[in-house]
Amino acid sequence: MYFLRLLTILLVVLSFLTGFCKEYEREFFSARSIQDQSKILDLINELESVNERTVLLAEAYLEYGMWGALDSQKRLYFEKALSLSRQIILQEPQNGKAYYVAAVSTARLIDYVNVFQKLALLSEFDRYMNKAIELLDDPLYMGLALMGFGIRYMTPPWPLNDLKKAQKLLEDAQRYLPNYSGVYLYLGTLFLKKGEKQKAKEMFNKVISMEPDEMFLKAHEENVEKAKEYINRVH
Repeated sequence: MYFLRLLTILLVVLSFLTGFCKEYEREFFSARSIQDQSKILDLINELESVNERTVLLAEAYLEYGMWGALDSQKRLYFEKALSLSRQIILQEPQNGKAYYVAAVSTARLIDYVNVFQKLALLSEFDRYMNKAIELLDDPLYMGLALMGFGIRYMTPPWPLNDLKKAQKLLEDAQRYLPNYSGVYLYLGTLFLKKGEKQKAKEMFNKVISMEPDEMFLKAHEENVEKAKEYINRVH
């Protein structure tokens, strides 16, 4: 009887904790979708206060650094995201999302370091993102990882400009994220780089006409504005 009571208590506690984790995730996805600065910062403070040093907190640091923090604070939050995701990787070497957050964090930090450090971070990015793609089983994050890798192969000043590989990665990302306008925006810019203007126009027009993905409402608005700018430049 004692064992059964203990098991019941453990199951109740586990269910309670799982519920809290799911609620935190919902808050994160909501804040990211509309890029709500106060909401993402509240989530960070809450996770820190309960000592929830998880990949969700690392990703919250990353997102806040990208669109919530002041310019003077951005580097700090990217460093926090990278540091925590590295710790999680050491504890959970099969955590694909931790590798993804680590990869994007290194990419964001490249703008803040000297040329030698850039090369080191670039090498880290490749290692982390390759591992993320190997381990991820979440279609959303697999698509984001493939898209991130595609951008890496088409975007200077990184010392690599393999447009063929970039296109393959972005098209792979499209299969995982068929409703996210960001993939089509980057495909459009890729086709522009390749001089394939008609294909570029098709991608930009798709961005403008498609419905937003509920997971990325604010990003979709920004993608539409960028697509319109590109359309005006293409003759």
